Amino acid sequence: MTRDRTRRRRREAGHTLLEMLVVLAIIGILSGIAGVASGVSGAQHLDMAEVQIRDAVEWAQAQAHSNRRPVAVVFDTVLDRFALVDDTGAELPDPLTHASYEVSFRRPNQPRLVHVLSADFGAAGHALIFDAQGSPMTGGTIRLQARGNSRVLTVDAATGALSSS
Repeated sequence: MTRDRTRRRRREAGHTLLEMLVVLAIIGILSGIAGVASGVSGAQHLDMAEVQIRDAVEWAQAQAHSNRRPVAVVFDTVLDRFALVDDTGAELPDPLTHASYEVSFRRPNQPRLVHVLSADFGAAGHALIFDAQGSPMTGGTIRLQARGNSRVLTVDAATGALSSS
């Protein structure tokens, strides 16, 4: 009778070390599979970042033209972000969120691991400026990198159109 009680207590006390190791191994394998399946390549991150930059450039150009005031897309290569500002330097509102139109590639809801390596617009430095008619003050390039992949966005000096390579 005491042996039965001892066996029952052992069964009720918990799991064996072997059972725990098997469960941990299964969890590890499943999380590894999920991580690979949900992984996004560096090229895909760059595609998403390029779409956001194209959208910002087109919106800045349209705002400059419609409001007859200069608008700039200012790139921050240290913090991997860009923002839209008016001729006074004040950030413009995002048309959807009404918050400041700023995209930071370090935020969790943005393409991760995208780095703004450089933004060169001649005398304007890191700012792509559209004049009061919506024409770019100068052309230039934006260099991005994500997971070993890189991309160069070129802004046409005459039209402000972006091309990528």
